[in-house]
Amino acid sequence: PIWTGKQPLYGERPDAKLCLIKQWRPAIQGYEIGFPAGLVEKGESIETATRRELFEETGLTFTTFSSCSPVIFSSVGVTDESFRYVHCFCYGEVSNKNLEKDEDIEASLYDIKELKDLYVNIDANIGARLWPYLHFFGQKNKIEF
Repeated sequence: PIWTGKQPLYGERPDAKLCLIKQWRPAIQGYEIGFPAGLVEKGESIETATRRELFEETGLTFTTFSSCSPVIFSSVGVTDESFRYVHCFCYGEVSNKNLEKDEDIEASLYDIKELKDLYVNIDANIGARLWPYLHFFGQKNKIEF
């Protein structure tokens, strides 16, 4: 999850926004809403990969690395795919100028009202990794970390 603002988010901040992407996913023939993400290249640290992917997919500049989850497996009955939640902070203007030519991604910054709208929108294709955050923020009625 990518929080905007140059200062780390501790507790509630009224100006807090969450950066999400809408990305074309051929498997569902539609757009999925989720977090910026990508692969860690050989020899690359999680922090370096986060900086690179954040900039490529959103145009935003990484400022502070806050926390990182342990490796989480998506569906071990079918694949060995894994991921980590990386919490960080960033600033800048959202841009799609740095996308790879085969990527169809639109980044946006969401405030609490917009996150709550996503939470109740049963027609949106919400990524599984995003849903717990929407649920938490929707129940709390604030962006809190």
